[in-house]
Amino acid sequence: MARQEAVVTIVENGNDVLLVKKAELPGHWFSGKWHIPGETLEDGESDNEGMLRGIMEEAGIEIEVPEKYSEAVSLWPPEVRKYFGLID
Repeated sequence: MARQEAVVTIVENGNDVLLVKKAELPGHWFSGKWHIPGETLEDGESDNEGMLRGIMEEAGIEIEVPEKYSEAVSLWPPEVRKYFGLID
């Protein structure tokens, strides 16, 4: 099985942090729970493209990728690259 990669984006605005709530779907992982938006990358998709698509799909908003952000790699599968961006 090919390794899956995903991005998780922590979006801050002042003292606020963006969270999204999963739809209530019985038997689905994280159903009805609040979480930090994230997306599994599609074939050929860059981290930034996946990050922007994930925010649009899960929160319905567009953000700009900050010039400076930090990246951390998770050991929990699928590999998750976490981007911490300050959006003011």
